[in-house]
Amino acid sequence: THHACEDISFLRSLPGMIVCAPGDAWEVRAAMRAALQQDRPVYIRLGKKGEPYVHKDVPAGFAFGKAITMREGNEVCLISTGNMLPEAMHAAEELAKHGHSVRVLSMH
Repeated sequence: THHACEDISFLRSLPGMIVCAPGDAWEVRAAMRAALQQDRPVYIRLGKKGEPYVHKDVPAGFAFGKAITMREGNEVCLISTGNMLPEAMHAAEELAKHGHSVRVLSMH
């Protein structure tokens, strides 16, 4: 009951609203810093299950609407948002074991 599946889509329909779904606690920190610089409303969707850290530190160059490249690859591209980022990274590792070159993007 933390949030509905539709919250991202219906909040994006509001004029001027920034919607962000960070992939780990480091992205949350970057999102909070970026939110404080905005002159319009920002919705930051937080996970509730103690998601693992994926980044080693606050991502450099964080900006709303700009993807963070988590892993380079040229055969498959996995695009993730929010608490699915660790799952996308795991899937990329599994695909790499089978010889696939996998890029992972975090679309916060």
